[in-house]
Amino acid sequence: MVCAYARPSVVFLRRINPKNAMLRTGIALLLLLLPAIALAQNPENTIAEDYILLSDNSKISGSVSLDDHQTKGLGIVYNHTTRYGLNEVISFTQNGLYYTKYATLQRIGDSVMPRPLLLARIAENNLNLYTVYKGRSIDPQKASIHYFSKEEGPIRKATYRNLLPALRDNPESLRLMKKSRKWRRARLGLLMLGTATLSYGLYRSILDSQEVQYFPAEPLPAKETRFNFTLNPIAPLGLAIGLSSIFPNRAKKANFRAAIQAY
Repeated sequence: MVCAYARPSVVFLRRINPKNAMLRTGIALLLLLLPAIALAQNPENTIAEDYILLSDNSKISGSVSLDDHQTKGLGIVYNHTTRYGLNEVISFTQNGLYYTKYATLQRIGDSVMPRPLLLARIAENNLNLYTVYKGRSIDPQKASIHYFSKEEGPIRKATYRNLLPALRDNPESLRLMKKSRKWRRARLGLLMLGTATLSYGLYRSILDSQEVQYFPAEPLPAKETRFNFTLNPIAPLGLAIGLSSIFPNRAKKANFRAAIQAY
């Protein structure tokens, strides 16, 4: 934007009386500062500073980055110096993207242990949508929806059973959710049919296979038995049916996301 103002500034300054050096200098500074003033007055161009909300509810602002260490685990680095563990923070922002901690349970052997997850908020509207951070950069437009919260309610897993009551007051969302459930049932039906057909085809292949006897002439005449496996055509048919479930699975996901976006 400075370049856009530079050429008119030179032309305008040449028309001013050279004797008025102070006036000429003041106008030049004003013209150079106009782009910065316009940028500062535009709220859309202001970038909020990142922050970390610690477990004791104290808030610190500054540079925030993520450090996924192999031995120390996931950590949040403040101003490139101080490292906080996931158990030491409640939430934080990085490059304007909001992250929060969510507690889940993990079974280890016979015991159940708490396991914190780091969730990134990918949408904030009537429904807050979250995806699980897995050590890679997150694109909110392409990220999968794993959890959600409605208004000031708790964060819940984004399943059909949990989302249906939350979207019930929107007819379009409700229609798309039911459509997504139909595609889900079609996918499960194809998977079950494909698995059963493939299993039967392999079973018939074993039955159709025969033991073939060979009589090699050297070094000594002897009888050798070999198993000749013959693949039954039903087996690849079952595999094709099972793989075809990818198409209703895509339709299920598309309707699921459309139902949430329509809310």
